[in-house]
Amino acid sequence: MKLFRGRIFKNLVALGAIRGTNIVVSLVTIPYLVKTVGLENYGLLAFSLALATFFGTVVQYGFSISATRRIAHEKGNLTELSKEFTLTTAVTWAFTLIIAACFAFTFTIFRNFSEIWNLHIGAFSLSLAVSLFPHWLFLGLGRSSVVAIMTLFIRLTYIGLLILFVKEPADYILVHYLNALSAMSALFVSYIYIALYTDVKLTVVKFRDMWHHVVSGFSFFLIQFAPLLYNNFTIFFVGLTASPVSVGIFSVASGIIEIIISFGRIGSNAALPVLTTKPEKHSIFATVLIGAGITISCLVLLYAPIIAQIVSDENHGDISLYLRVLAVGMPFSFAYLAYNTYGLAIFGHSRIAAKLTVTISLISLLIAIVSIPTLGSWGGVVTLIAARTMLGSYSAFVAKTLVRTN
Repeated sequence: MKLFRGRIFKNLVALGAIRGTNIVVSLVTIPYLVKTVGLENYGLLAFSLALATFFGTVVQYGFSISATRRIAHEKGNLTELSKEFTLTTAVTWAFTLIIAACFAFTFTIFRNFSEIWNLHIGAFSLSLAVSLFPHWLFLGLGRSSVVAIMTLFIRLTYIGLLILFVKEPADYILVHYLNALSAMSALFVSYIYIALYTDVKLTVVKFRDMWHHVVSGFSFFLIQFAPLLYNNFTIFFVGLTASPVSVGIFSVASGIIEIIISFGRIGSNAALPVLTTKPEKHSIFATVLIGAGITISCLVLLYAPIIAQIVSDENHGDISLYLRVLAVGMPFSFAYLAYNTYGLAIFGHSRIAAKLTVTISLISLLIAIVSIPTLGSWGGVVTLIAARTMLGSYSAFVAKTLVRTN
């Protein structure tokens, strides 16, 4: 038990460091990029990355959950461990080839993509480099510190390259390429580490085994992919229908809100061991987490003008207004964390949690398709608030209903 608790503590510290690093980097890069390249170019960056993230999520295919679990289970069996590593690696690279073909086809269909093809290629390269990183292996082996160190290396390298090369609006085209360069460097180093410091080896696998690997991980893929239907698709669809400046304003405001929600995820991760062993403490956890969400939402409503001035030299009023409206949905995001991600699964209802997430994400996608063409970027705001409200409130209702019936 001491060893188990020690591993849990180390993993939590490492994962907290990973998310903390990403949050700090976002807090630094968003204001720097907006002030350096301008809201219009920042909107183009957000638009291209939103599309690329869809492709990257397919490459990841939920292996951060499914492959991590299987590797942790087979950690003492080198033969099965090597097979699992080979299957996951082969599937991710196979998906990479398929996605690259789909990406190339997209350029021949949509003019919006071909006009800024070099920007989309940079975003695509970044998404693939991040998605191909074998974090699932390191987490399954209990070497989460390696992921933390690699993440720190990627983000610090990116900030250094950003400050060194991005100094005027025309340099916006370099942003994704610089980020991709740091991610590719970490990917290269990770494979060297695997070869030198683990006993895992590549083996020969059959196509039948690869197909079974894909089928068995489909539910985990849906859990990760479904939220993109209302989150990233919203930015992507706003980019198709609104001006780059509007996309920039919307992306800055929604990005800041997402950073704040990330603090709730870190706090929830820290509480997970206690909730797993003592589910009766969940009501206290949910009350504290939602209370924090309400408090932070009020602070954003109060200080939105100051935040807008910090992150941008232009359109302060618009950014402030978007922040205040989006802050209304923030407590529901914390409720979703409390009752779905860290609630229903603890009560043994992970399938219900997944179905709920997928269903509401699809409903939110329909809201985006209807609202964004008529309302522009404000349609994106409506979509995010509607999705978060439904996810949070319905998750709380289902979780409490199941607890009462059990």
